[in-house]
Amino acid sequence: MMSKLLTALLIFVSCFLSAQIQILNFDSPSNMLSIDTTNPNNLWQVGPPNKTIFDSALSAPNVIVTDTASPYSINSNSSFTVGFTLNGNMPVIEFDHRFDTDSLKDGGFIEISNDNGASWLRLRDTLVLSASPSNYPFDWWAISSTVGFYGLTDFLPNNRIGFSGKSNGWQHAEIHFHCWAFKTYPTFLLRFTFVSDSIHNPKDGWMIDNLFINGTGICASLDENALTKVKAYPNPFSHKTRIDLEGHQITNGSYTIYNLQGQALKSENVFSPSSIEIGRNNLPAGAYTMVISEKNIPKLMTYLLVR
Repeated sequence: MMSKLLTALLIFVSCFLSAQIQILNFDSPSNMLSIDTTNPNNLWQVGPPNKTIFDSALSAPNVIVTDTASPYSINSNSSFTVGFTLNGNMPVIEFDHRFDTDSLKDGGFIEISNDNGASWLRLRDTLVLSASPSNYPFDWWAISSTVGFYGLTDFLPNNRIGFSGKSNGWQHAEIHFHCWAFKTYPTFLLRFTFVSDSIHNPKDGWMIDNLFINGTGICASLDENALTKVKAYPNPFSHKTRIDLEGHQITNGSYTIYNLQGQALKSENVFSPSSIEIGRNNLPAGAYTMVISEKNIPKLMTYLLVR
């Protein structure tokens, strides 16, 4: 048993060494983001939101939103894309968003492409993708699934499924690529599209913040659920942040913060069973991964962004 745990931990650490975390928080220019400029009526804008419901970013000041100030217009078909590379084992894409639309009439959906936009695959709840080495630049993928996504019956016009109605605050969504065997590190595009019908409704539309792309994780053969993700708030932060352990009781624990090169920068014992407060101290601005262990066994993880 101890040998298996040690092997899992060694492979976990090696994932940190090869992983690449890509962050898009819309607060500074990024070549990852491309808004469709061929559509003169494209609604997507980057900036501070100033609308009836969408009045603030999750991580101030900016978001990407269907118009920063006005309700969305009729007959819209507006999109933007995010380009990224997947590295490591069990890559995950996650983002936070809000939506306020005419239910099942207007809304948004997400597609993925691995051929520079020549073809697109719709992402949906519990999507299962089979192996296809002839079509993809990697050997195989086991299962791709989503968390916090629209379901198979959430239809928009033209039989498209998507986010619609009211989110009632910020929601968190994730896209999981559970296990990869790369021939190359493939480059992908994610396309976010918002559509509306011909009936005007003075609603705010769709707003997105804090898009993280990372390849940190453990392959399925080692139990890909070994580490549970928890969230830090505020994140990004300048001085301190708090990690809510969300019911996971850590009574004899510690945490370690890693940089993008997999180097351990800070380790401390955990004294509270329900939450952890982290001070910036001497951490430079950048992205970090934090692993929380109990009795030296990794249990939880989160991502930190220091301004």
